[in-house]
Amino acid sequence: MGKEKRKYKRITINEMILDKDTPLIRDTIKNISGNGCFIQTNQQFAIGSIYEMEFKLENNSKPINVSGRIVWKYNPPENLPAEQKKNLHGYGIQFTSINPEKVQQIIDAIIYFKVNKITKK
Repeated sequence: MGKEKRKYKRITINEMILDKDTPLIRDTIKNISGNGCFIQTNQQFAIGSIYEMEFKLENNSKPINVSGRIVWKYNPPENLPAEQKKNLHGYGIQFTSINPEKVQQIIDAIIYFKVNKITKK
């Protein structure tokens, strides 16, 4: 097994990404770190495209607005039935527009979740 290359620790969460123009939930963050996240969605995006999001973490009521670049895509296994595959698409996002205060909010949330041993699935 190779050495971990991540700059920040990552936690498993299940936070909703809100659509900025409607009260609807757009996608779901499945894990997050100080410099990126993995989202689950039924939308299709191109690698390299910019993804803007707003979300709240459980330990902090202030919304976090960030932009990121889609850097990789998860495709569900081909042998799954179509109904199961439709909500399993996911994308790795590297934050590109995030200020140090927001990075600290995310790091504080990671510490909060780890200390309280909270895992949301």
